Amino acid sequence: MEKVCKEGVFNINDDKSVLESIVASQTLVNKYNTYLVTDFKERTELIHQILGEAKGFINMMPPVHFSNGYNTYCGENFQSNFNLTIFDAAKVTFGDNIMIGPNCGFYTSGHDMDPKRRREGWNYCYPITVGNDVFFGAGTIVLSSKPGGITIGDGAFIGAGSVVTGDIPAHCLAAGNPCKVIRMLEETEE
Repeated sequence: MEKVCKEGVFNINDDKSVLESIVASQTLVNKYNTYLVTDFKERTELIHQILGEAKGFINMMPPVHFSNGYNTYCGENFQSNFNLTIFDAAKVTFGDNIMIGPNCGFYTSGHDMDPKRRREGWNYCYPITVGNDVFFGAGTIVLSSKPGGITIGDGAFIGAGSVVTGDIPAHCLAAGNPCKVIRMLEETEE
């Protein structure tokens, strides 16, 4: 299987390796999702096979969903609750000490807004970069739809139900649809 990582605008009809890559990754992802929550050692070994990189402790509560898996990179101490979706046609990078609530999604890809171009197979994908010590509340969606992608800074706290469509600065509380900074946080705030 060719491991495909895209960035920018591309035509899926001209590049079948994208779909082949997605289909191949699903075998490992489906196996991961069948492990019981108590099969921690086996799940950990398998998630290291799925991801591009996973450092240190990692706990992704099944089910998880990836388009590729190998385009996702996790730092130390990564924890996600049930039903994490990462559509990683472009690179998704998480720093250290990440906590993700249930039903969250990270999407690097989208389709052209013009119906004719959509029918022709035009897509785009841009990376997502998450700093260290970031928290995502339940139901958060991160959509990377601009050249250069999206960056979420260190220590950011993203409120439940947020839809992130642009950069979020470090050490802030941000929430809403679209997600906006509510206030800045002190690095040691409790």
